[in-house]
Amino acid sequence: MSYIAYPQVEILLKNYRQLLGSLKAWKLKFEKDLLKTNEDGAFTPDEILYTRFVGNHLLSDMPFGGHREPGDKVISAILAKDKIVEETPDQKVQITMRPLAKSIIAVAEILTRLEIARESLPDQEQEIIEMFYYRGLTWKEVVELGKYCIEVKQARNIRRDAIEMMVKKLQDPKDPITMEQFDFCMGQMEWKGGIIVNRQEKIDLINTLPVIDYDADGEVCHYVNVLFDDNTQRVLKQLGKDELWINANAEDAGDGEQYIDISAVGFEFAKWWHSDTGFSLHKTRD
Repeated sequence: MSYIAYPQVEILLKNYRQLLGSLKAWKLKFEKDLLKTNEDGAFTPDEILYTRFVGNHLLSDMPFGGHREPGDKVISAILAKDKIVEETPDQKVQITMRPLAKSIIAVAEILTRLEIARESLPDQEQEIIEMFYYRGLTWKEVVELGKYCIEVKQARNIRRDAIEMMVKKLQDPKDPITMEQFDFCMGQMEWKGGIIVNRQEKIDLINTLPVIDYDADGEVCHYVNVLFDDNTQRVLKQLGKDELWINANAEDAGDGEQYIDISAVGFEFAKWWHSDTGFSLHKTRD
């Protein structure tokens, strides 16, 4: 079983507000649909209580939604999540209500674990993660409004160190976020229109892939090669490439490794690539 790493944690943080917004919207839709479905007795009382608990209580635990400390009852509810998706007494509800309930539970679980990891950080690291990702402030605003007298460069370095500490917390075998959970969450968000819907988000995602070789001479970028591994395949699939395209473009590096040129994918939504900044919407000045 593989756990999420730095690139996936950063993607979740960058999309935290969209994830939380979608969670709230799904919760409202669930309540609305439940009024129609409950008369048929398709959901058991325990299932209704549980999903409402997840939708209401976990939302109140998120920053900007109330208190932040998850608490034992929330963790117990997360651990019992399989109940609502395993029992399927009614085919009609399985097709409509249960996928929505599963999405609510999956996203709420990831957001809660992400917040637990953030709250395990020292105060300064917590503040920077909250201000930059949760509140969406610029780096200038972060250093001006924060409690600590630091420069932008220092704040960026602290952000990087903070994410690395969160990764260790989220890779703890006792309570990790797995790649399976991450992929499901991102897949649900993309399907429901909450994630990876604009060009900048796609650029941010492809820029998480470490470049191993490139050829760019001023105005022309000939290729941008990255290691062909499981993470690269996941990212390319999230950007709309199927296995046939991915396998057709993978090449042998000659040392037992494989690589793939991502320049064609990047330029579907980016206009520029630079070795220091990666893909971007605008030309980067040297």
